[in-house]
Amino acid sequence: MARLGLWGALARAAAAAAAAGARRQQQPQQRRGLAAGAALHHQLHHHPPRRAMLYVPGSDERKLRKARARPRRRAAGARVVGAGCAAHGRRRGGANGRTARARRAQALAGVAADCVVMDCEDGVAPAAKADAREAIARALDGAPPALGGEAAVRINPPSSGALAEDDLAAVLGARALPDALVVPKVEGPDDVAWIFDRVARELSRRGAPPRRVGGGPGPLALVTMCESAVALLDLRRTFEAALARGGAGGAALQLQAAILGGDDLAASLGATRSADNGELAHARGQFLLTCRAMQLQAIDIVNIDLSEAGLRALAAEARQAALQGWSGKQVIHPKQVSIVADAFSPTDAQVAAAVKLVAAAREQSAAGRGAFLFEGRMIDAPTVLQARNVLALAERLDQQAANE
Repeated sequence: MARLGLWGALARAAAAAAAAGARRQQQPQQRRGLAAGAALHHQLHHHPPRRAMLYVPGSDERKLRKARARPRRRAAGARVVGAGCAAHGRRRGGANGRTARARRAQALAGVAADCVVMDCEDGVAPAAKADAREAIARALDGAPPALGGEAAVRINPPSSGALAEDDLAAVLGARALPDALVVPKVEGPDDVAWIFDRVARELSRRGAPPRRVGGGPGPLALVTMCESAVALLDLRRTFEAALARGGAGGAALQLQAAILGGDDLAASLGATRSADNGELAHARGQFLLTCRAMQLQAIDIVNIDLSEAGLRALAAEARQAALQGWSGKQVIHPKQVSIVADAFSPTDAQVAAAVKLVAAAREQSAAGRGAFLFEGRMIDAPTVLQARNVLALAERLDQQAANE
């Protein structure tokens, strides 16, 4: 009887949840706080993976050449099922008896970042800004089409005025455009308007349709940076403004991701940076929540400790960030890349478990059951959605690897 009562309660709860969901569907979209069309046009799983975003100073041509020429090898995506995800899992594993951990270590050795950010801003001394933007333009001109990783450029902030305008003129005047623009210190909708207007103006000066380094069609990806208390408080309005501009026909930019700048934000808050990032806990949570509500990738703060102990701490920090729902992390040195990429990639076991769970959910749904018992756990729609998220990321990583 107790069990029947439990199932009855579960059924009533499921029905109530379904009814509540139906009521939410009927509410005006503006009352739910999402910009019009954001959920339709900016789905997280349609954007390229950005597990590790590596900054390279634009003033260092040797590092730019290295980053451009660095061979891409399949990272953690080597162990995901790819097309097998949709077909319930055919694994592409070696039969030589190596452990998954050993295969991961080999696959990740020397892996390039998902996104290389050629920097005109904080990584470049004031006297070297002009040289940096010219070197980046040359790097874009020399990059082959469909380069393995995403090629991005971080310009100076809109508040810098002429510096940012000169950056855009140089970068958008190159023969090949970057795949993404990273814009720091975006404080609100006015900065968003400045970005879209200036980019449209520069691109209108080109005589021929632009080619991106990645070779794909469509607008440039826009990645904004939140680096102050004011920016964090106004973050939702910033995203709404960018999504609205990017959703217009013929828009040159599409907002896909946002980065939290930990050190600048800490300075804005009057906080002292610590190893455990506790002083930024509330800000990180608020930033992550806003990004996910707006269907944007959330890129976590940088870790500047390159010692062995620092790399171990980075691994733990990145794993925790992945569990919390972050999409990736900023990195400042190549030896951080594989650590971060691994943390933000599903394991063999996670993919296999997700395939089984999604298949079981499909069977249960066909039988008319919502909540069901699976391997000792009570499963309902949110748990199935988490499994689908794992498979969606696995699929994107396989697609990325297939294009390299």
